[in-house]
Amino acid sequence: MIKAPAVKAIKKKVERDIYGAGSIGVFTELDRESLARRPKPGLEEHSGLEKLPATSLDKECSTSIKEMHPTTSQTELNPVTQSSTFLHQLTRHSQQRNLMAGRAVHAQIIRTGASSCTNHANGLVNLYAKCGHLPKAHSIFSAIISKDVVSWNSLITGYSQHGGLSSSRAVMQLFREMRAQDVLPNAYTLAGIFKAESSLGSCTVGRQAHALVVKMSSFGDIYVDTSMLGMYCKAGLVEDGLKVFAFMPERNTYTWSTMVSGFATRGRVEEAIKVFSLFLREKDEESDCDYVFTAVLSSLAATEYVGLGRQIHCITVKNGLLVFVALSNALVTMYSKCESLTEACKMFDSSDDRNSITWSAMVTGYSQNGESVEAVKLFSRMFSAGIKPSEYTIVGVLNACSDICYVEEGKQLHSFLLKLGFENHLFATTALVDMYAKAGCLEDARKGFNCLQERDVALWTSIISGYVQNSDNEEALLLYCGMKTEGIIPNEPTMASVLKACSSLATLELGKQVHGHTIKHGFSLEVPIGSALYNACKMFDSSDDRNSITWSAMVTGYSQNGESVEAVKLFSRMFSAGIKPSEYTIVGVLNACSDICYVEEGKQLHSFLLKLGFENHLFATTALVDMYAKAGCLEDARKGFNCLQERDVALWTSIISGYVQNSDNEEALLLYCGMKTEGIIPNEPTMASVLKACSSLATLELGKQVHGHTIKHGFSLEVPIGSALSTMYSKCGSLEDGSLVFQRTPNKDVVSWNAMISGLSHNGRGEEALELFEEMLAVGTEPDDVTFVNVISACSHKGFVERGWSYFNKMSDQFGIVPKVDHYACMVDLLSRAGQLKEAKEFIESASIDHGICLWRILLSACKNHGSCELGAYAGEKLMALGSRESSTYVLLSSIYTALGRMRDVERVWGLMRANGVSKDVGCSWITVEKQCHTFVVGDTMHPRVEEIKVLVNFVSRRMMEEGFTTMLDSSYVEEGTQLVLS
Repeated sequence: MIKAPAVKAIKKKVERDIYGAGSIGVFTELDRESLARRPKPGLEEHSGLEKLPATSLDKECSTSIKEMHPTTSQTELNPVTQSSTFLHQLTRHSQQRNLMAGRAVHAQIIRTGASSCTNHANGLVNLYAKCGHLPKAHSIFSAIISKDVVSWNSLITGYSQHGGLSSSRAVMQLFREMRAQDVLPNAYTLAGIFKAESSLGSCTVGRQAHALVVKMSSFGDIYVDTSMLGMYCKAGLVEDGLKVFAFMPERNTYTWSTMVSGFATRGRVEEAIKVFSLFLREKDEESDCDYVFTAVLSSLAATEYVGLGRQIHCITVKNGLLVFVALSNALVTMYSKCESLTEACKMFDSSDDRNSITWSAMVTGYSQNGESVEAVKLFSRMFSAGIKPSEYTIVGVLNACSDICYVEEGKQLHSFLLKLGFENHLFATTALVDMYAKAGCLEDARKGFNCLQERDVALWTSIISGYVQNSDNEEALLLYCGMKTEGIIPNEPTMASVLKACSSLATLELGKQVHGHTIKHGFSLEVPIGSALYNACKMFDSSDDRNSITWSAMVTGYSQNGESVEAVKLFSRMFSAGIKPSEYTIVGVLNACSDICYVEEGKQLHSFLLKLGFENHLFATTALVDMYAKAGCLEDARKGFNCLQERDVALWTSIISGYVQNSDNEEALLLYCGMKTEGIIPNEPTMASVLKACSSLATLELGKQVHGHTIKHGFSLEVPIGSALSTMYSKCGSLEDGSLVFQRTPNKDVVSWNAMISGLSHNGRGEEALELFEEMLAVGTEPDDVTFVNVISACSHKGFVERGWSYFNKMSDQFGIVPKVDHYACMVDLLSRAGQLKEAKEFIESASIDHGICLWRILLSACKNHGSCELGAYAGEKLMALGSRESSTYVLLSSIYTALGRMRDVERVWGLMRANGVSKDVGCSWITVEKQCHTFVVGDTMHPRVEEIKVLVNFVSRRMMEEGFTTMLDSSYVEEGTQLVLS
C-alpha cells in the first residue's frame, strides 16, 4: 500500500500550492501602472481599518518586510519585490491566523496603491476567511474585477472550513456563480464543495462536482478523494462512497476511519467490520491506527457485538495502542453501549491518562444503563479530581438526576452550567428542562425553555411532556400549537404526549385534529401513538354529544388505520342515526370499500354522492375512481375520470394505477403520456405504477425513459421508486442495471431486498438470490411473506428441494409468518419441477388453506410436462369439482385425456367448458424492433408483414420436423364435431 501523508501535511501542501510560492511566478506580470498609482484621500475609509493606529500598522508591516529583505529599506523595494513581500506576509499571517498582523499588511497595500492587484486581493480574502472574518472576506472578493480560480478558492475554502449550515449554503451559491461565469474549478475548489456538502448532508451539487473530478481526471488526489468520500458517507450514500474508496490509489488512516464510520452510522456494522478487517491486512507498521480503531469501536453499540468489541480490545493491547486516550475513551463508550458496565469500569479504572471525555463517557455509560446514582457519584469524584467537565458530561449527570429526582443536585449542576457559559446551549438546556419537568418544577423548566430562541423538536417534546406529566394539559396543548406555528415537525413522543393531553381533557375535536397530524407526518400505530388513539375511541363511545364532525372523524380514523370493515359498520350506524354525512365522510367510507372490495356498497355511496351534488368534486371523484379501479370496474372508473376537466396528480395516479393493477398496461402508459401532455407533474406513486407497467410489458427502452423522468423530477431511490426500478430492469432482463439501482438505494427496506431477490430468481440466478437473502438477514432486515415467496421460488428454479423445505419451515418457526396460498403454490411447484409429483399431491391434500384451485392447477400442468397422465387426470377432476373457471384447466385436462385415448372424457370436458361459459384465452405475444412494438394474436392476419411471417414459420416448421421434432397437438374443440387444431 502506498504510504499516505498525514492530513495536516496535506492541508499545508494545499495552502502552499494555492497561496504560497507556487503563485509567485505570476506576480512578474503585475500591473505596474496600478502599483505606481498613489492612494487617494479617504481611501482608508473603505478598508475597514480606520480605527487602527496607522503608525503601528506601518511599523508592523515594515518589520515584516525587513525580515525578508534585511539590507533593503521599504522605500527601496521595487514594485515586483514589494508585491511578493506582501503576498508572502499575507500567506504567513493566514497560516498563523494572525489577524492583527494581516490587517497591518492590508493597510500597507492600500497606502502603496496596490489594492487593485488581483493577487493581493486573493491573499486578503484568504487572510480574512482563515481568521473567521467571512463578511470582510466576501466584501473584498466582491470588489475583485477579474476573479480567477484562486479568488474563488480563497472564499470557498474559507466558508467550507468555517462549517455550519449558512457557510455551507454560501459555498453552494459561490460554486453556482463560479460555474455561471465559466471559471473552471480545480481540485481544491472541488474539495471545498465536497466538504460543504458533508456539512449539509447532501449530494446534489456534490454529484456535479464528482462529474467534474472525472472530467478533469482528478482521481488520485488524496485531498479530493477523501473529501468526496466524506461527503457520500455523511449523506448516507455509503455504496457511492465505497466506490470512491475502492478506486483511491492511496489511502490514509483518515480515509479508512471515514469508510468505517460511514457504514457504522447507517447501522451496517458487519460491513464496517469488513472494512476494518481489510485495513488490518493492508496497514503498514508505521500507520497511525488509533483513528480507525476508534471508528470501528464507535459502531459497536449493541449487546450482540460485545464479543467482537473484546477482540478489538485485545488487538489494541497487542499493538500497544492504549496509549492513545481517544482509543481508551472509545473502549469505555463501547462497553457502556453494549451494556457491559463491569468491563467499562475496568477500562476506566485502568486508564492512566483520563481526560474530560473519559470521565464523560463513564458518567454517560452509568446514566444510560440505569445506574443513575453511580453516575452522580462518579461526577462528584470527577469534580473532586479537578477535571473540568464538558457540556456533555453535565448533560449525562442531569439525565441521571432526572431519572432519580435529585432536584437539589440538578440545581447545583444548573449553576455550574451557568458558570461555564453553557446556559444558551441547546443540548444542555434540553436536559435541564427535562430534569425540572420530571421533578414537577414547571416554572424552572419554563424559564430554561424560554431562554432559548432556537428550539428543536427534543426541547419542545421535553416541555410538552413535562406539562402533561404534571396534569397541566391545557398548557401542553398551547405549547403544541406554538410548536406547529414555529414550523417544528413533531416526533412520535411529541404526538403521544399531545394525544394523552387530549384524552385527559376529553377534547375529542382537538384529538381528531392531532390524529390527522399523526397521519400527515406518517407515524405508525405502534406504541405509543396506537395506545393514545385507542383512548380516543373510548372517548367517542362514551360521548353523548356526537355531531356530523364527530362521526366523520371516527369513520375516517377507522378507514385510515386499516379498520375498513369497522369504518363501513360505523357509517351504517351513522346513517341509521339520521346524521347527514359530509363529502369527507363518504370519501372515508369509499376508501374503506376500496380496501376490502365492497363494490355494491361503493356503488350505493356513488349514488349518495350524486344525490348530495358532489359528483364534480375532485376529492370525491378521486376516491370513486380508486374504488372502481381496485374492484376491476375500469369502465366505471374511466367514466368518473372523464367527467372532470380539472384533474390533479392524485386523480391521474388513481386511474393509472388502476389500469396497471388490472393488467391493462398499454392503456396505463397512454394515460401517463396524457398526464405529461397536460403538464401534471407526477409523484412517486405515479412513477412506481408506470415502472410496474413497463416491467409487465418488458419494455426496457420505455423503462429507461421513465427512469430518466424519475431523475428529472428529483425522486430519490427510496421506496417505492428504487424497488420499482430494480424490478423493472430485472424483469426486462437487464440484471446489471437492476443490481446497480439496488446498490445505490439508501436505507434499503424489505421491499428493496424483495425486488432484487425476485429479479435474480426469475433470471435463473437462484443461487445468487439465496445468497442475497442470507445477506439481507445478516444486515438485520426482517423478511416478510413476499420474501419467502421469492426465496422458495428461487429454490424451485434451481431444484433445491431440501433448502426449499427448510425455508418453508423456517418461515413460521423462526419468523412467525403464517404460510399463505402463494407459499403453498411455490412448494407444489418446487416438488413438481423436481419430479416428486406424488409428494406434491400429498402436500396439497394436507394443506390447511381454502384456495386449492391454484395448487391443483400447478400439479396438473406438471403432470402434463412429466407425462404422468393418470395423476394429471386426478388433479384435473379435482379442479372440475372445485368449479375452476380458468380455460387452461380445461385445455390441459383435455390434452391429458387425449393422450390416454379417452375421447369421451375429452368431449365431456369441452361440454363442461361451454356450459360454464368459459372461453379459451387468446394467445398474444409482442416484440420491440427498432423502437416499434409488433403485437401478434392467435388467428390475427392483420399484421402488414403477415405473408413474410407465414413463409418464415413454414420454413422453421419444416426444419424442426427434419431435425426430428414433432408438433404437439392440443384437443381444442371450438364447437361440437370440429377437428383438432394447433394451439
